[in-house]
Amino acid sequence: MFTASATQVTTLLALSTSMKLLPAGDQHGNIRVWDLTANACSCELVPEVGTAVRSITVALDGSLVVAANNAGTCYVWRMMRGASLTTHFEPLHKLRAHAGQQCTSF
Repeated sequence: MFTASATQVTTLLALSTSMKLLPAGDQHGNIRVWDLTANACSCELVPEVGTAVRSITVALDGSLVVAANNAGTCYVWRMMRGASLTTHFEPLHKLRAHAGQQCTSF
């Protein structure tokens, strides 16, 4: 389905309820959103370069993607379908965990 280079190992996957989008996070801080109907990466989100993505999830209604990283930061994006049926991501929130704590999306 999709390939990753030897230096970019995917560590997390979250399938949308529509079964059409698959956000995948890696240890370098990249989040690639795979369009399963086109069998291609539709976009790449890089919230914090070099900081591993710890957890990723898609809201049940498919409207939001939430990802947390190893630095204790949680990011929230709104998924919006464009006129050309491409998915766009609007950044909504950046949340920091309390000192000594880790964020986890769920």
